[in-house]
Parts: sequence; structure tokens; C-alpha cells
Amino acid sequence: AEGESPIGTIETKDINWGAAGANGTNDVVQNAMPFIVPQYPFEEPFDVRAVVPVGMVDTGSLDYPQELLYTDGMDVKGETGASDETSITFQMVTENAHRIATYAEVSRRALRNTAWLSAYLANRFMEKWVKLLNTQVLVGDGTGENLNGIVTQATAYATGQTGYVDSIASGESTLIDTIIAMKSQLYVNANVMANACFVSPQTHYQLTVQKSTTREYAYDQVLAQVDSMGVWRINGMVLVMSKDIPVGDALIGLVSPTVLEILM
Repeated sequence: AEGESPIGTIETKDINWGAAGANGTNDVVQNAMPFIVPQYPFEEPFDVRAVVPVGMVDTGSLDYPQELLYTDGMDVKGETGASDETSITFQMVTENAHRIATYAEVSRRALRNTAWLSAYLANRFMEKWVKLLNTQVLVGDGTGENLNGIVTQATAYATGQTGYVDSIASGESTLIDTIIAMKSQLYVNANVMANACFVSPQTHYQLTVQKSTTREYAYDQVLAQVDSMGVWRINGMVLVMSKDIPVGDALIGLVSPTVLEILM
């Protein structure tokens, strides 16, 4: 179909917004500001509060008792034998409250559409807040006002421990083997059965690539559950991808409100 060309039928007005710092000279401001929400990449693929339980403190600090020493007297005794005493001592621990905050100065021009501005700032600030919270909870170094992150407190896996290093053949499926060995070692040393594992995007890629060695899995779903997004569960542990975790590292642990508490 043919029709008249629209060229020449649309009129536009030249608007001189003035030079920067001209304090309004030659500026023209429209009556309404029908902003479109800008498109930007999301900050984080996950919210750490959905994975790690986070305690909120709404006062200056939080005092709570922590077990200091447990002297175990549990033993098998005869029917009429006396029981041995178990001694438990506690210490009071103080956690100071910290906050994550910011503010923005806005011009009167931006206030012409307060509903849009309010929604935009609330969503944008929350994304930045989650990103900073994720980083602090995972890798905060504990200095100054920084939180003491999980990686900072974690115990490094000893690759040379007897019974583990010899069972991992060099050049084969060493990455998944190491993560499973970490889970086993955590249970041996701390009596904790891990259910979550944090890795970097690069490490996640290495875990996802199919191995073609003598130890290649006959049916990988037994060990690693895979979908269209790659590996998402290994040996019963949920796999969480985060750019805060160093490349080549894996952070594993038991995520349970009764076992792991992060005081913020």
C-alpha cells in the first residue's frame, strides 16, 4: 500500500537547554515529565537473605550468650552407677549494629514527577543495597564498619589431608571431586553436613563443562543435577553463583537458622 510521505507533516520546536552551569539561562522546561524507567542490567542474580538467615538488630548492639567450653561427661553407666558431670560455661558476646544507607539530592525539575522518582529511587536503591549486603555477608573483611563475612571466618580445606588427596586423580574431574571432599571433611571435622555451595561464575562454568576422562560419569544426574542453566546441585548441595567468591574457590556450609546466624 502507498500513502503520502510523513516528511514535512511533523513540526518540531528547537529547545535551547542552556549551557551547563548557566543557572537557568535560556532553559525551557516542559510542563510534564513522563519519564520512561531506564533499562539497566540487574545488580545481583540472587538475594543472600533468601539463602543465608540474617538477624536484624534495631538497637545499638545485641548481647547474647555463646557456649565457651563444653566438658563432656556423657558415658555408659551401670543401672545403679553414678553419672559423670557435664560442665558447660558461657560467655557474653556483643554485636554492634551496622546500617547500609545512602541518600540522593534531587532538583526541583526532577520533582515534577514525584511518583516516578519515588518508585525509581526505591527500586534502584534496593538493588544496590542487596548487592552490598551480599558482598558484606559473603566476603566482608570485618574491619571498621564492615561486616565479618562468611569467607573471612571460613576454614580453608586442607588438600593434603590423608585419605582425600590420593583419591583425586590429577587432570580428571578434580573440581567436583574437591567440592565433595570438602563436604566430607567438614562432616569429619565439624560434624556438619553441608547443604549449600557458593562458587564464582568461572568456577561454575568449569563445573558445568562435561568431562571426557576415564572417570566421566556414566549418569551425571546421580552426582550433579543439571538443567538448561547448567549444574545447580552437587552431591546434595545447592549451587549458588556469586561474583564475590574468588575464582577457583568454593564456599560450602550448612545453611540453617539453628546452625548459622549472621548478626547484622
